[in-house]
Parts: sequence; structure tokens; C-alpha cells
Amino acid sequence: MREALATTKLRTIPDFDETYIDGTIKFVSATEELPQSKTDASTGEIKVSLQDSMVMVDSVSSKTKVDPSYRIARLKSAHTVPLHLGPDATVSEAITLMMKHDFSQLPVIVGERTVKGLISWKSLGKRLAMDRKCGLVKDAMEPVHVIDLDTSLFDAIPLIAKHDCVLVRDSNNKICGVMTPFDVSQTFVELGEAFLLLGEIENLIRDMIDGRFSKAELEEARDPLDADRPLNDVSDLNFGGYVRLLQKPEAWEKLQTKLDRATFVRYLESVRIIRNNTMHFDPDGIEDTELQELRELARLLKQVKEPCYRSEDIFARIGMEVYGGGHGRFVMERGRSSGNLRMADYPPSLRGRGVPVPGAH
Repeated sequence: MREALATTKLRTIPDFDETYIDGTIKFVSATEELPQSKTDASTGEIKVSLQDSMVMVDSVSSKTKVDPSYRIARLKSAHTVPLHLGPDATVSEAITLMMKHDFSQLPVIVGERTVKGLISWKSLGKRLAMDRKCGLVKDAMEPVHVIDLDTSLFDAIPLIAKHDCVLVRDSNNKICGVMTPFDVSQTFVELGEAFLLLGEIENLIRDMIDGRFSKAELEEARDPLDADRPLNDVSDLNFGGYVRLLQKPEAWEKLQTKLDRATFVRYLESVRIIRNNTMHFDPDGIEDTELQELRELARLLKQVKEPCYRSEDIFARIGMEVYGGGHGRFVMERGRSSGNLRMADYPPSLRGRGVPVPGAH
């Protein structure tokens, strides 16, 4: 995109990479003079708008540096004009709307720009507790905090935590959105879920592999370009190492699973690519289909985790041992001299768990 803009000597206002994906941008000449910077009357500081900060280097260059901050302009809620009321609306109307939409508060706005305050269950509760008359919205409203569209998300979070809700104002001074703790939590789920899923997937794969392969086998699976780094156990392999290891039929057999090797390895390779893009902070972010693929593989790995353990491993974890062979195998508490165990003798952690114990009685 930047190369195409540089070729045509154009830029966008606001910068296309720093606004909501479904928002509106304007194409202008890259040589067009930028708007004059505004001075904050209260502090005397020069304010630089988001679109100005995007082009404070050579506008024609395809290597234009973008603002690294994650700004609320990228969020849908910052571009969704909130449902609001006027100060002369009745409290019963406000209550009805909040109940219907399951809102905790409603902004009180006149026109598109004039903010009067906020009515909420909290503000209503305070006044009812003091037995104050609350016939109209203006009788029960409180001040509300307003932030600019180009505010950093990390600057907005403490304000939202303090005020429960903040309104968002665009460059035309219009109220264009509202931010609540729900929006913040939703944003962090979207930003963090991929990292958490990748960590979970990697731990589950390590759990499957751990203890089943010799150091020499792990060495064969390591990245040839990473041969100088010490390798002591499975945790020293990278994700590509898991793929190289498990694509070998003889290695797959050691997992003692009925899953199809080729299909499973194909899933791993797909996740490896997603992981590389995510961990290297691909500016385009992760696609919904990729996130779903991570969820599905994590779910699959959880389902097959226990059957991948040998029965001896399972019983060893709870202080039991498996003796004998074939259909003559039996389970005993470690340290018992002889005799099969009745179900009543099984430890509570094992009874009724349906743990796979082939051939054991």
C-alpha cells in the first residue's frame, strides 16, 4: 500500500494503518501542505494530530514511518456513535433504554458535539439513596470524561478504569464513540488470545514429546541454522523442530496415538506459520480463520493428551505400578507384596476416571 501511494504521490488522512479498518479515509496529494499545528491553550504545548504525526518524514517515500502506538482510533467502539439522550428527557425513558440495551450508562448530549454529562445506574442510585428528586435526566446526570480519537489505548485505560466510561471525540469535535471496561477487555482478548493459544499449544506438544525421544533424536530434529545453541531437552526445540520430528513415521509411532500423522503434521506446519507471523508482530494482525485454527488445534491436543501416556506412566503418577504381561497384567499400590486389587482398593483419584489401561486388571 505504501509503495503504491508513493508511486502515485498520495497519502491518506488519517493514515490508513492507524484507523479503524471499516472507517473512512481521504486521499490527498503527498505534497499538499499539512494543517497548522494547534496550541493547547491550557498548557501552551503544540498539539500534533494523528494524521500529522504520520507524515512527519518524507511523505513521498514508501518507507514512511507510522506511529507505533496502538490508538483507540483502531477500535470499532470508538467509531460507533453512542445511544444518548438530551438533558430534558425523563429518567423513566433513560431507565427503559438502559434496561432494553443492557447498558450501565447513557451519555447526555445535545446535537452532535455538546456533551452535558452522563446518567447511569450509579448516578441514579446515589440520588435515590439521598431521597433527591429525579424526574428528568438532568436531575441525575454526572460529569463525563471525553478523550480524543488519537489517544493511545494505554493512556485511555486508566481513564476508563477511573470514570467507568469515557466518550470519544473525533477531529471535527463530534462525539463518535464510547469506551467502557467491556471494550477494553474485549480488545485485550483480541490482542492476546493468539499469544495465549500458541503458548498452550506449544506446552501440549512438548508434553506429548517429552521423555519419548533420545537426545540424539531431538538433535536430528533441530533447526540446522541453530546448531550452535545447546539442546538438553524438548523445550530447546523450536516449533519447526516439532514438525521435523513428528513427520517421521518411526517417531510418530512412539506417541502411541491413532491420529493420522500426515494430517496432524500438516496442522502443525500451518500453526508454525501463524506463530511466526504473530511472534514477529505482523502489522496486519491475525485473521479470524487463523485464530480459529489455533483454537481447534489446542482443543485437539487437549483431547489426545492422556491417551498419549503409557498406562505405566499414568499409574506411576498416582503411586501405582503395573505388573505382569498380556492379559495377566494387574495393578498394585507401590510397595504391596502381592495380590490383585479390588475396585475398592483403587485410590479415589483413579476410581471412575475411565483412564485407559490396556490389559490391566
